[in-house]
Amino acid sequence: MSTANKHALFVNYTAPEDARDGVLRTRIRRHVMEDIGRARRRRPPRPRVVALELRRETEYQNRVPRGLEPSTTSTGLHLGLEDWELIRFTITEAEYRYRPFRVVWNHIAMRDPAAINLTLAAASVYKRQTLGLPGHPGDFNIYYTRSLAHLNAKLGGSMAEQTSEGAIITVLGLACHDVGVRNWERWAYHANGLATIVRMRGGMDGLEDGAVAYATWVDVAANEVMGRRPQIPVPAQYLRPINDHIPTPRLQALLSGLDPATSLAMRRLSFLASTVNDRLAQSDNSEFWVNDCEASRLLVPSIHALQAIPEQSEWPGPLIRWAGQILVLGLKRRLDFNTGDGDLLRDRLVDALSLSSQQIWQEQAIHASWDLELWALLTTVSYLDNLSVDDATILTLRICQVMREGGLTAGLREALDICRDIAWVDEVVVPGRVEQLGDLILSYE
Repeated sequence: MSTANKHALFVNYTAPEDARDGVLRTRIRRHVMEDIGRARRRRPPRPRVVALELRRETEYQNRVPRGLEPSTTSTGLHLGLEDWELIRFTITEAEYRYRPFRVVWNHIAMRDPAAINLTLAAASVYKRQTLGLPGHPGDFNIYYTRSLAHLNAKLGGSMAEQTSEGAIITVLGLACHDVGVRNWERWAYHANGLATIVRMRGGMDGLEDGAVAYATWVDVAANEVMGRRPQIPVPAQYLRPINDHIPTPRLQALLSGLDPATSLAMRRLSFLASTVNDRLAQSDNSEFWVNDCEASRLLVPSIHALQAIPEQSEWPGPLIRWAGQILVLGLKRRLDFNTGDGDLLRDRLVDALSLSSQQIWQEQAIHASWDLELWALLTTVSYLDNLSVDDATILTLRICQVMREGGLTAGLREALDICRDIAWVDEVVVPGRVEQLGDLILSYE
């Protein structure tokens, strides 16, 4: 057989001895060796050479992560290679480890030198924790001090600088760092400073939605733990959907018998629970529990209203205030929104409940709004995760009394249906608590 540009050579044997014919064998050998000889005479191709140059870049301009160029370069802050490695780390970590408002922070912090240095300080700590190393890295104090210097310069400047977005987001970051180190006194100090800046600028108009959600959440969380009313007003855009919400007929009938503050809190709790249940009923609900901005929009109005209920309001106002806070606490626990404040709030609620448990039992009269009191009692028992045996017993006895006076014949199932008509989220009930409560009710009947 030959190559494509040459005819094939055919050999016919008529007898075995033809294969030993010298002339025929010479023709075959020449034909086969022709292409081999040509290939040996051809010069091999010269290897292709590509020149590469390796440089160590020390300025940030050539190492800006994609999507951050405009916001970072506009600050005029020069960052070195190690600085950008830390920023890359915090951005990458946020993609696989959820921390509330971490992505929001990474987005808004890149527009201000003080916030950038605070980001670097936090990133140095997170990176050290990821590597399993104890303590703070040496660079932390450097970045933290630079951040405070930039912030102090703003606060000592013009009114525009004092009330700028950069000042707000930096104070937000400082408050979150205080949570991380469990410095509640300094946390309250920064939360007060945040509220002061917002008042000075006349509200939060002009801020990004993420910054508004973050700021309002830090305000309610800090003041909730301190037992005070939030200082930053609820943004108007958070209230519009609540005003359009229509409660269930049962709750509408109950609201008319409540004082204005308690009625407002119940309306907002009803909207909160209804919206959460609607989100969870959707086929793709996995993103809800990691949507920090939506969670802030839902929780903040209810927390404001609950804190506004007077502690000395008529019965069952105080119990509704506690129960509402406990329902919110259950949602915060599921949303990973506790960030340390949940333990403090929970302990305070348990202490208040223990002090008032005898009053709850001695409140012999069953009010016309008995189903609202039943909701408050069941909410407290179902959502509070460290309820003592004594408190659980007293509350369960009161639940049994209210159920009898209310004429409930189907037991706990009927009582839970009433709660779902008011404000209830099955998803965040303490696991196994409803079953335990059912057993207790049966034992007391």
